[in-house]
Amino acid sequence: MRNLILFLSVFSVFLLIFLSIHEFYPLEGDDGRYLVVAQSLSLGKGFTLINAPLEPPDTRVMPFYTVLLAGLINIFGVNFFLLRVVSALLVSLAALFLFLTYKKLNFDISLGVFSLALFFTNPYTVYTGWQILTEPIFIFLSALSIYLMCSYLEKKKPSFFWVVLASSACFLCRYVGMFLIIPFAIILAWKREFKKAVIIFGVPFILFCLWNMRSFFISSGPFFYSGTYFEELLRKGDYISNKAGWINIFELLKRSAYYLVVYLLDIVPDFIIYPLKFIAVYSLLWPIKLVSGFVLSAVTLIGFIYCLLRKNILICLYFLFYLGIIFIPAYGVRYLVVVGILVYLFLALGLAKIMKNKKVVSFVLSILLFLNLWGNLKENLFYKNAPELESYKTTLLWAKDNLPDDALVIAKKSFSAWWLAKRKTLDYPEKSELGGYLGKSSYFVLDSRDILSRRERDVFLRLFVYEHKNYFKEIYTAPDGLTKIFKYEPEA
Repeated sequence: MRNLILFLSVFSVFLLIFLSIHEFYPLEGDDGRYLVVAQSLSLGKGFTLINAPLEPPDTRVMPFYTVLLAGLINIFGVNFFLLRVVSALLVSLAALFLFLTYKKLNFDISLGVFSLALFFTNPYTVYTGWQILTEPIFIFLSALSIYLMCSYLEKKKPSFFWVVLASSACFLCRYVGMFLIIPFAIILAWKREFKKAVIIFGVPFILFCLWNMRSFFISSGPFFYSGTYFEELLRKGDYISNKAGWINIFELLKRSAYYLVVYLLDIVPDFIIYPLKFIAVYSLLWPIKLVSGFVLSAVTLIGFIYCLLRKNILICLYFLFYLGIIFIPAYGVRYLVVVGILVYLFLALGLAKIMKNKKVVSFVLSILLFLNLWGNLKENLFYKNAPELESYKTTLLWAKDNLPDDALVIAKKSFSAWWLAKRKTLDYPEKSELGGYLGKSSYFVLDSRDILSRRERDVFLRLFVYEHKNYFKEIYTAPDGLTKIFKYEPEA
């Protein structure tokens, strides 16, 4: 009976994510990139950007997920829906391994179950759970790695080999996997298993170094998307607006301190209590969000300390090291969602420590669960793409049927554009790069979406096209008028 209930719970997670799938094409941008590289691998071209002119090598994606995608493409072909179902399945299996892990920890299992229910019904988790991105597989691999490590420390079973394999795969999936590897090594060293501590840190680190050496030596490509994440990490500004020059230690600390405040007072409350995301920055209700962020973060911290005092050191160290995301030159719920499992766990433990009364704690957590389910009904189960995005998709599908085979399509989210238009693509250029983009086969897709990371290039390109109409011919306008295609015709 207990196994049946567990199976139904995991199946319910899968079903909620599965029913939220509303898009087959890759439209996020990063999903298009992973698929482009995976398609290249399946064709025997290696880690290459086959969507772009000259097909330069890719230097940004980590290898594990793209290799997995390439294997699935080799077996099933390019099936976007199937790949989304695989993501949903991986996240669902993560729920199973997390439950088995929580059973091993010495706190009230009902709080663990509540925290799992909150995480796997969180609208951000559900939305992320079906994307063709590294988040779903990272959630799965981190949950599996923690379970295997806890089992090994408890019974020396399963074999240490599987712990190394799972945690290495996690690290080679996303850079933040290092925050999982380091706690593993620390705990093994603390237990005086020094050889195994070196192995579990050394194996993925060596693979990581070899991979990044390869990326470093081939990163001088002809277009702006070449380069490595380490370069972005150390540049001034942030991921969205990297400025010239390298950041110094004081600027890095200043930026990280700002990100920490943003997480505590803005992103954490948005993640835990979904309706708070609708309180706009300039709303008179904004102080409510700030107070909520402070209170929720404080309760979560209390839960973390309580868990640490109970000697659940593994997950506490993982959470502590994961705070290193404040040094990443970007912030957002996307970075928090993969460790949101522990945010909810520490929140539940903190509430139990403060309120003492289990019924009151259950009532509060039930309210949060209700708000999550409401958020899924509003945002996921009945979600429709924004008109701007549908217009973008419609336009590029038109390009697929009408543009010449040698066309170069310049568009936002160029990797997604390649899957839609099936033509060579490039992202919006900077001013200094425009000359290399212009040619007789250049087509510019101008849409009305406000994508923060491309705003400056968007404004520049839009002004350039409209101020030089004698060089550009409008060849297509979407039925809703939100997206247009211009052809570069200097002789016109």
